[in-house]
Amino acid sequence: MGVSMQEFLLIAMVALVVIGPRELPGMMRTIARGLGMAQRAAREFYAELDRMARDGEIADLRRDIEGQETSGWAGPVGGRQEDGSKPWHARSAPRAQARAGSGPTGTPGG
Repeated sequence: MGVSMQEFLLIAMVALVVIGPRELPGMMRTIARGLGMAQRAAREFYAELDRMARDGEIADLRRDIEGQETSGWAGPVGGRQEDGSKPWHARSAPRAQARAGSGPTGTPGG
């Protein structure tokens, strides 16, 4: 939506004739202020849309994570899988605790 130099000169000459040389600077300032306000409103609108999109994505991720926590493969610690077995992190915990209490030779305290 660019304006060529010829079109711009034509618009300027028509504005000069219609508005007059005394009123033209004030009219241009008024138009510039209006365009600035419109640009700010458009930026705020797009920023709000971006914020809403991010909030929606975060809500989707939160729902996905909550859905995974209640499913069998990523249940809470100590929970059961769909087949009734414990999740991997619950199965390995007793062995890790036994190793933590043993010495370098594998015997307690030694």
